[in-house]
Amino acid sequence: MPEHIGLLLLLQDGGSLTAGHLVSLFGAFLRTFFTEFGPRQFFTVGALLFCIGWYGVLVRRNAIAVLMATELMLNGVNVLFVSFNRWWGVKITRAAFTSVEQVLSPVGQIFAIFIIIVAAAEAAVGLAIILLIFRLRKTVNADDMRLLKW
Repeated sequence: MPEHIGLLLLLQDGGSLTAGHLVSLFGAFLRTFFTEFGPRQFFTVGALLFCIGWYGVLVRRNAIAVLMATELMLNGVNVLFVSFNRWWGVKITRAAFTSVEQVLSPVGQIFAIFIIIVAAAEAAVGLAIILLIFRLRKTVNADDMRLLKW
């Protein structure tokens, strides 16, 4: 029985949830997480990258650090696009000369490449704007850039 179903059944029956139950369920999760290969690992990595970037955007005051956190968020989304395409991608039929085979459509990879291109343009334009603001105001603190007048 998967560990999350056991937790739901325990809570539905009105049973008490003790620390021992939580430790055993978390241990079962870790055992399967590090021994089985599947989409869960890629989704976890992508979500962690996105959450670290989100935290960086919310907490950081340096504009360059905010740009780096934005890049982390975009890379987390890239991991998710590619992994979704790998496990649940659209299958297309390709007939090459005599054989017909089912192949995965590269839609997730195409979206990831498009995001990489947009992220490179965003980094170039963002760094150019930050350098211009630094020349004029001698700071890259995001709190000091509230007004749009020069």
